[in-house]
Amino acid sequence: MNTIMRKATWGAAAIFASTVVVSPAMAAEDPITIVSWGGAWSAAVKGAWTDPYEKETGQKFNFIDYNGGIAEIRAQVEAGNVTWDIVDLIPGDGVLACDEGLLEEMDHSRIPASADGTPGDEDWVSDSLLECGIGATVWATVMAYKDDTYPGEKPTAIADFWDFEKFPGTRGMRKVAEVNLEWALIADGVARDQVYALLSTPAGVDRAFKKLDEIKEHTIWWEAGAQAPQLLVDGEVALGTAYNGRIYNAYKNENQPLSIMWDTQVWDIGHYGVVKGAPHKDAAMKYLMERYSTPEYQGRITYHIAYGPMRKSASAFIDPAIKGHLPTDHLDTALQFDFRFWADHKDELQERFSAWLAL
Repeated sequence: MNTIMRKATWGAAAIFASTVVVSPAMAAEDPITIVSWGGAWSAAVKGAWTDPYEKETGQKFNFIDYNGGIAEIRAQVEAGNVTWDIVDLIPGDGVLACDEGLLEEMDHSRIPASADGTPGDEDWVSDSLLECGIGATVWATVMAYKDDTYPGEKPTAIADFWDFEKFPGTRGMRKVAEVNLEWALIADGVARDQVYALLSTPAGVDRAFKKLDEIKEHTIWWEAGAQAPQLLVDGEVALGTAYNGRIYNAYKNENQPLSIMWDTQVWDIGHYGVVKGAPHKDAAMKYLMERYSTPEYQGRITYHIAYGPMRKSASAFIDPAIKGHLPTDHLDTALQFDFRFWADHKDELQERFSAWLAL
């Protein structure tokens, strides 16, 4: 990939760097439509990225909530009636949509360089730049507990989640195969760098389910993200899995004494894609490649939500108060979620998981 070293300052040069100039008048009439997950995440995106960009350029944005998947993208593209511009996608869906020709390819060479001269497209966490995608944020599924549940020794490792003698109490887990199977293998002694190789074999899958057998009857299975911290706060579970942002929100904004076991996190990334034939393609690409992707903008997200920025050099712009609470602060002992593996095996493993739960 060829890299263009951007040396222009953030003044008029940045505004006129593209052949398409977004004037306040044009932007007011032609908002960029962003399709995302809603709730605290969309609020954070507005506060960190789109609101400041609107103030700088006049470009308006229209937010639409959705539940994921690519069915609507496919329907719009096939009908030749595309109304969406930017879509927030899980990586597996982003790869699939790109393979089907439903997303525009991205020129990552447009990403501005870091202050030290590192090319912009070399400054991102693993798997965050795809042929048709650019990383949105780093988030994690974690294990957590309420501090007063264990007033003495605290659980710190995945094995502790399975240790009912040392850490008694009901467990809480998301009602899906993803991440639970990975954790089961690690709890059974499998090294993190061997998890997906083993999970790709029938023996590895059997081993994971056998380990889950040990906690199945002591587990409450949650489905909505909001349930996970509430189960901990209400004392319905002693140890539970959750999204790190939900735990931090309960800790920071609701004064709940919840703690995360960072040694156990499985971190993942979101991606932004631009729909093929998007009505505001040029304006959307300009926003994503030339401003959203800067280290300064990337760091701003941490002032609004406990998710990590995608650019490594964004560490200089992170909210000091949130350091230690981000997935990107604990990557050395983490497992990166393999979205390519799950794109290939999700249907079969989820079917087995559902059948296992019903036994």
